[in-house]
Amino acid sequence: MARRFYSKRIPFFNNVAMLLLCIIFFLLPFALRGARFAITEMQNNVADWLPSDFQETVDLVEFRRYFMGDQFVVISGPWCKEDNPAYTNLRRKIEAESLEYESVLESRNDQERLRAARVGDKFGLLYAGNFHEEWGQYRERWLKGNSGKWFYINRNGELYEWLGQNNVVEGGKRFLERLLNGRNIAKGRLVDTFGPPPDDSSGKPNPYYDNPLLLCGRPFKQVTTGPEAFEQMAGNGGTLRIGNFSEQDAITLEAKIEAHKRLSGALFGPTPPADFSWTYDSLLQKLDEGALKNQLLSGDLYRTKFEKFIELQVADRFQGDRARLDSMNSDERLELWYRMWDALELQPPARQTCMVVTINEPFVGELDRIVGRPILGKPRGRLLELATAWWGFCFRTMHFAAFASPSCCFSSAPCRRFPVSPTFGSAEVGSTPFC
Repeated sequence: MARRFYSKRIPFFNNVAMLLLCIIFFLLPFALRGARFAITEMQNNVADWLPSDFQETVDLVEFRRYFMGDQFVVISGPWCKEDNPAYTNLRRKIEAESLEYESVLESRNDQERLRAARVGDKFGLLYAGNFHEEWGQYRERWLKGNSGKWFYINRNGELYEWLGQNNVVEGGKRFLERLLNGRNIAKGRLVDTFGPPPDDSSGKPNPYYDNPLLLCGRPFKQVTTGPEAFEQMAGNGGTLRIGNFSEQDAITLEAKIEAHKRLSGALFGPTPPADFSWTYDSLLQKLDEGALKNQLLSGDLYRTKFEKFIELQVADRFQGDRARLDSMNSDERLELWYRMWDALELQPPARQTCMVVTINEPFVGELDRIVGRPILGKPRGRLLELATAWWGFCFRTMHFAAFASPSCCFSSAPCRRFPVSPTFGSAEVGSTPFC
């Protein structure tokens, strides 16, 4: 009887099956380590995301030659509306980790926190998904800095830069040390000391060891949203509303409509929805559940006002041809939408907006630490950590896009031509002493 292929005799390995097993188990560690290093070296250059033959890419390259400025991330999703608590909470949390929050610390005269934040900026310190306090002999807590460097703080509030190396030999030594002693001994260079020493008698720990997040850098410069830009343009004293006009004045409505038009596509989504058919039933379908929808359902008063408004618009603007309502361009639809709410004497629903988060300089070259997804054991980017861990957002409802151009140029052509809602994330796995 003929031998099976895997049972065939060969020199030294006895049979083919043993040879294949040896090849697999010998090459697998090298393949995994090679994949890890390949991912570590991956670069996040926003310009590389666009095909080189696109005219938009050519425009971006030319634009950056003369006006290169901040790099920023645009965040949006169905939840991103001014009246949504999730939007308010996330915006507040991002601001607390931005340079804008420095004025709050200064007003409190909290010089220790301010110094810690500036040290965190200097070294690019961020939470890496785990403090790894079980690794060291003295339960040090760890943060990750720029270029994959690691820092740890001990119980006395002393921050050190870890001097260990990430390679096979050093990793093997640490493994043996942990095998023999149960834990490793961390060796580092003292960076600074923060907070008072722990008081063991009262059980009061050092505040920076107790909460190492106080040592993290500020990954964001500032955060700007559609409602804020709208207020600057059409609010009291805004650029489009110069003069002492009340909310009931016609010029106020004109200023608000103009501001909405200018910000559409840059900081606000399309309004009204493309499939809105200018009927009262369609209006009710497009509104989220809440007080406004309940008010419209409370009686026939608003239905009558709505139908009368539409009839007047069809007669005056479209010579009685109602079908022409559906052929309006986006600006015309938006203007009619807000004039409709003015006729109903109700506040219009909040528009879907976005947050434009400008990245702080120490983190500009490491975009994965801002928006990276948790791939191959890598921690979430800071924005995803804030959104998913703190406020329980589903990852699929978070949409990101990154840009490299001046943060004040939201309505410039190079920015507006790029999509603002593709979900993306990098897959960088940094070297770590904890494996």
